[in-house]
This record gives sequence, structure tokens and C-alpha cells, in this order.
Amino acid sequence: MKSGKWTMKKLYAELINEKIEEKRQEMIRLAIDFGFTSQLAVQASQELDSLLNAAATRDK
Repeated sequence: MKSGKWTMKKLYAELINEKIEEKRQEMIRLAIDFGFTSQLAVQASQELDSLLNAAATRDK
């Protein structure tokens, strides 16, 4: 990859990283508001896991 150029791979990586951070913040907020074992916090955690797996797969 040439620096300064936006490739599809680089755009996808940026998008996934943004989504990971958004989901992480949502999960933290839900855990604080409803408890770490609440269904909402657990669901957000599972969604975060999926995003992290997508990022890990992307990097292979």
C-alpha cells in the first residue's frame, strides 16, 4: 500500500476500526447502566466480538 492513497482495504480497515470503537463505548455504557451480565451488555459484547473477528480476519 502506498501511503496517502486510500485503497478499498484501507477504507475497510478504517470503517471496521471505527465500528469497533463505537461498539466498545456502547457496551461499556450498557454495562454501567444495566449491569455487566444484562442481556443488552452481553449482546453488545457479542457484536463487538464479531467486529473484532472481522478485523482479525482482515489482517490475515
